[in-house]
Amino acid sequence: MRNVAAARCVGLIADRAARCCPFRTTNGGRPMETKEVKVAEMTAEQLKMLIRETVRETLQDLFEDPDLGLELRPEFAERLRQSVAYVASGGDLLSLEELTQSLAGE
Repeated sequence: MRNVAAARCVGLIADRAARCCPFRTTNGGRPMETKEVKVAEMTAEQLKMLIRETVRETLQDLFEDPDLGLELRPEFAERLRQSVAYVASGGDLLSLEELTQSLAGE
């Protein structure tokens, strides 16, 4: 749910930046060209747009799903179904502490 909210926020910031940024040209909302502008030469509005664009790109990188579009291998999907069925039928789960101890050989 948090990723959906973040994605909406990123989209809103991107739309606003694309409409307002005076030093970007666009092609259907997508950046085509960025003119080289020194920060010292920017207006306050241009600097705000630069910051917004940077924040948008950073948030997009952070919240992007790297597995989007990938498919599960059939054997992994089957193991996942078995795990879900095991827990649904009352099977026990290990706490993080129990798992850590088990892996450490304690």
